[in-house]
Amino acid sequence: MITAAVAMGPSTASAGVVGIKLTQTRVYQRISPPPLNLLRSRYNLQWLGNRLGYEAQPWPVGVAVSICRITTYPHAQCLARYTLVGSGRIIATGPLTLRGQATQRFRIVGGTGRYRGARGSITSQQRTPTVRVLRFTVVT
Repeated sequence: MITAAVAMGPSTASAGVVGIKLTQTRVYQRISPPPLNLLRSRYNLQWLGNRLGYEAQPWPVGVAVSICRITTYPHAQCLARYTLVGSGRIIATGPLTLRGQATQRFRIVGGTGRYRGARGSITSQQRTPTVRVLRFTVVT
């Protein structure tokens, strides 16, 4: 569904814009029966990079939780919370297509900690049925 990352540092020259690239791996997913039609998901977030001279490897950076209301299958409207270790939370919302490989875009509508009052967007690209690559553009 949705994926996340931790802010490792600004990717642009603007001090108010932070770019984050994370990998999201689904841990849990459950669909509520009608009339609710809710899809609840939980993901582990990882950053692929090297620290302190080590080989590039995945580093756990947080978790993501999403709740989506299935409107007309395969379409849904989602709300997601990305909790990033030591940084705070990013809250995003947007439409989701449950089938297909197209890149999906979510709107950042706020956050906590370092991301309080954040705006911006998240793009999500599916790699496998349970893994997505997320790209955050966070404006603080």
